Amino acid sequence: MFLRDQKMNKLCLALLIAFAVPTIASAGGGGSKATGSITFKNTGTNDVYVIVDPPAVVTVANFFNVGGRLLKKGESSTIGSLKSGSHKYASLSKAPGVVPTDAEIKAAKIISVNIAGGQALNVQLK
Repeated sequence: MFLRDQKMNKLCLALLIAFAVPTIASAGGGGSKATGSITFKNTGTNDVYVIVDPPAVVTVANFFNVGGRLLKKGESSTIGSLKSGSHKYASLSKAPGVVPTDAEIKAAKIISVNIAGGQALNVQLK
């Protein structure tokens, strides 16, 4: 009887190892890659509108819904979870409280930057 219980324990342990170990190994997803970020700081006296990786169509109506940010004098904002590689951002300075027009948003200069895994880029805007 003791020998039979010992064989059963070994069988249960072997089954546990056979099924649990692969599950634990795949839970990490094969290693995660570090993401980068861009921190924007408004160093000017105007309000600054900024957006990272803007979609094809950005308007006043959808600016904040597509990831746009408004930075008032002295404010900072970090856009995180950026994959390694090339990214673009656009910024536009307006007098405090003045909302840009769709034409001004469309005409905003687009800057390309390269982000390495885990890199934190700091950008000062005026």
